Amino acid sequence: MKYAKKVNFWSDSGPHFKNGNVIYSFLVDFRQNFTDKKIGINFFNEKHGKSDVDGHFGVLSRWYKDLEAIRNISSIIDIKECFEEKERDRNLFESSSAEKNKFSFAIYPRNMPRTERKRILVKDGIKLYQSYYMDGRVLKGSVIGRLDASNYLPVSYSRDCLGDIMGPASKKVQDTRIRMLRQSGIGFGSG
Repeated sequence: MKYAKKVNFWSDSGPHFKNGNVIYSFLVDFRQNFTDKKIGINFFNEKHGKSDVDGHFGVLSRWYKDLEAIRNISSIIDIKECFEEKERDRNLFESSSAEKNKFSFAIYPRNMPRTERKRILVKDGIKLYQSYYMDGRVLKGSVIGRLDASNYLPVSYSRDCLGDIMGPASKKVQDTRIRMLRQSGIGFGSG
């Protein structure tokens, strides 16, 4: 990325990707680390844009379902160990050395506490545009996915910070659970 002047990200257009939080992450947070780059985020049309990554997650989903049917999986460590077991099993039947040990799994710690959600709110709705980029402090969008920014239009938007990621109903449920655990004699941290 050292010599690149523009960086264009492409994503699925499902609601878990095409939302104000993701757009904020790419066009504001990511851009703060690469101030000399023009950053764009582009969304494929619905039912398009499948890639090798989707195929890989399909394999992982199948492995997870297979193993969940025969054992209790209750932590990220359990998932990692299950995937490693499936990879070992796959290697037993793989004849090509290039296909062996194709996958490795790691658990990455979260270095940043998830205490708040920042997002971009697009006045006309995020779904209207297929591509976005930030030109200074001006958000620009295109109704078709284009790399040529000359056809992008200014988009009316605002920034929003939702504070704590947990809403009041979720906090109430969690507080009730913690209180019940403490009343039953189970220690559960401080607070």
